[in-house]
Amino acid sequence: MDNVISVEHLSKTYGKTTVLSDVSLTIPKGAVYGFIGPNGAGKSTTMKIILGLVQPSKGEVEVFGERLTSRNRRDFMLKVGGMIEEPAGYSHLTGIENLEVVRRLLGFPRENIEWALDIVGLGQAKNKKVSQYSLGMKQRLGIALAICRRPALLVLDEPTNGLDPYGIDEMRDLLAHLAANEGTTIMVSSHILSELEKVSTHFGILNKGKLIFEGSRSQLLNAHSPSLFVRVDNVEKCLSLFPSASQVGGGVELPGIPDHGITKVCETIIASDLQILEVTRSRESLEEIFMSLTAER
Repeated sequence: MDNVISVEHLSKTYGKTTVLSDVSLTIPKGAVYGFIGPNGAGKSTTMKIILGLVQPSKGEVEVFGERLTSRNRRDFMLKVGGMIEEPAGYSHLTGIENLEVVRRLLGFPRENIEWALDIVGLGQAKNKKVSQYSLGMKQRLGIALAICRRPALLVLDEPTNGLDPYGIDEMRDLLAHLAANEGTTIMVSSHILSELEKVSTHFGILNKGKLIFEGSRSQLLNAHSPSLFVRVDNVEKCLSLFPSASQVGGGVELPGIPDHGITKVCETIIASDLQILEVTRSRESLEEIFMSLTAER
């Protein structure tokens, strides 16, 4: 099984409002899949459908190679953890009591509770009632509730809401740890694109209910790489080597050169007895790529 999640031609309408339109996506095993889009793009709805919380109007969802239905959803509950929109939890119970409720329902080992609370930073507050938790602590509890079964698949919608910068940094490290050391496949949405850029191996970009990009991190960044700038000792001669090149300042700008093509460009220049003085490319951030993709639509 190469893909943990496979979604085919997914659509969802509420009355006359179309929330999702013919969305197909795949999440490879072991990936950290950054799922991004503007508010109202349909991210939460997609995640709810994948978790079996909402029925699609059209389309199919396969999880672990098996079609997800209302009948078999319960069979997946031990293997799938999720937190959508707001963290769950009973406010009149303590943190550890909340996880004990889940343990009794699903039957996972008791030691998972301590592991989950410690890994999200709630070990010292486990005996405090959730009504006394801050928003950030409630968010951490929601993550603990999602991971306490040690799921093979984790679906998180805005897990950094309410967290301070230290908490956001810790959340990023947690996701990286779960993927690398626990073998967890993760689908995560966030408006903090700089954090997703650091941890995600794959991306899906949703806009107005349609998937406008899906692929690996390198595919996304390479597809939107700015032009390569080369400064040489003879600009005119360098321009003659590359038909698509243009002069910029004291150098030459080459559009459409992927990272793996830079070596060939340099070899061509050197073979023509030109001296390379500088080779640079400023990398676009995920936020810049996201803004340009969604602005076009």
